[in-house]
Amino acid sequence: MGHAIGMLHEHAQTQSKCSISDETAALHLKIWADAGVNASSANVVGTSYDPYSIMNYCYILERNSAIAVSFSNKDIVTVNALYPKPVAQQDPSRPQI
Repeated sequence: MGHAIGMLHEHAQTQSKCSISDETAALHLKIWADAGVNASSANVVGTSYDPYSIMNYCYILERNSAIAVSFSNKDIVTVNALYPKPVAQQDPSRPQI
């Protein structure tokens, strides 16, 4: 779900100590390349490195889990920054209350 809304994996952050196998990294780079994206030059934006992010493979593996189960606080900040709540616009033809 994170990719669908514009998030990238936290191991792409320069501060990450997460180590992904060469095979896993190559597979993901190929998937992105097939989609026309140079993922090796992508940057994670929104917050500083988040070891508890839903997009951090190492956090999932450290917990011996197959999937991440919740967004971290920084994930929520990032999503809110990417998709701010729209401001309702007043219809000028309607009377003000």
